[in-house]
Amino acid sequence: MTAIQDFLESHFEQFKDDILFADGFEDAFIGIVTNKGHKPTACYDYQKCLEILRDRDGMDNTEAFEYMEHAMYNIHDQNIHHKWSIEIILVSTMEQ
Repeated sequence: MTAIQDFLESHFEQFKDDILFADGFEDAFIGIVTNKGHKPTACYDYQKCLEILRDRDGMDNTEAFEYMEHAMYNIHDQNIHHKWSIEIILVSTMEQ
C-alpha cells in the first residue's frame, strides 16, 4: 500500500473510491482538498507535474503544458467532473 493509500484509509475512508488520482504523478501529490458541500479532491503541484512530464516522458515545456491543459483541465468533459483533481501553482518567495 502506498503512502497516499494509507493517508486515504486513515482520513478519507468513505471517499477513497470517489477521489480521482493522476496515475504517474504520485511525486506531485500534495494532499486532499475539502470544500463544504463537495466531495474531497486530489491536489497536485502543477509545476511538479510539468517537471515529471519533462523528465519521465521527455516532453519539452510546451508539450508538458499542453498535456496538462488537455489531460487535467479538460477532464470534466469525460463526465467525471465531480472527481477531477485540483492543481496548485506554488509561488515561492524571493530572498532579499
